[in-house]
Amino acid sequence: MLKVEDFLKKYNKELLMFNDKEDILQCNIKESQKFKVENVEDAEDYKIFKIVNLENKREEFFLFTKRSWNVFKIDYKYPIFL
Repeated sequence: MLKVEDFLKKYNKELLMFNDKEDILQCNIKESQKFKVENVEDAEDYKIFKIVNLENKREEFFLFTKRSWNVFKIDYKYPIFL
C-alpha cells in the first residue's frame, strides 16, 4: 500500500515505480491525518484523483493513464479536454 506522503515525494522526484502505479490503479493509497484521497473520475482509459491537504485545504489533482501508466498533475481551474 502506497502512503500519500510517499506518493507525493516520489511524484515530485519522478521516482514512481511499477508497484506504486499499481497501487494507484487499485486505489490502494493510504490516507493520513494530514492528507485525504478522493476519486474524481474513473473512466476506461484514465483515472482522476485528488489529494486534499487537510491542514491548509489545498487540493491537488492527478491524472493516471491506464494504457501507458503515466501520472500527470492537472489543474482544474482551466477546462480540460481528454
